[in-house]
Amino acid sequence: MIADFYRLLFSILSSLLTPIIALIAVYIAYQQFVINKRTYEISSRKLKLDLYNKRFRVFNETKQVLLKIVQDAKIDLIELRNFIFSVNESAFLFEKEITDYLELIRKNAIEYNHALDDIEKHPIGSDEKLRIIESNRKLADWFLSEYQSIESRFQKYLDFRDL
Repeated sequence: MIADFYRLLFSILSSLLTPIIALIAVYIAYQQFVINKRTYEISSRKLKLDLYNKRFRVFNETKQVLLKIVQDAKIDLIELRNFIFSVNESAFLFEKEITDYLELIRKNAIEYNHALDDIEKHPIGSDEKLRIIESNRKLADWFLSEYQSIESRFQKYLDFRDL
């Protein structure tokens, strides 16, 4: 009788073993799913943070070069070259409007420097010198205006809510 009881118990336990193993396997699979989902979310956030950091670096470099031009009323061509190299990945980080804007800064900075050189070549009071000075003043005003409004140009790329 005790032997029959143990046989029955063994039979019941062995028949429950397969569903128990299946439940354990489902639980493990669910835990892997949860971990993978969290890993994906973390990776996605890390990618967004890396993109933000690269974009912010371009923004900061641009702001620094504009400040340099506004403060010194000129920019050394080596500094301009370094700026161009430091923001050369912008085509991969921003839409065309920002890469075009950076190109416009480069062109205007070169024009600004050449105009400064041209001013010295003309005699004081000449019409050509006055024309160059006026052109240079407009460029100086443009650089000041751009420095003051640069945040608005880059805002949509640096706003965490949109990342």
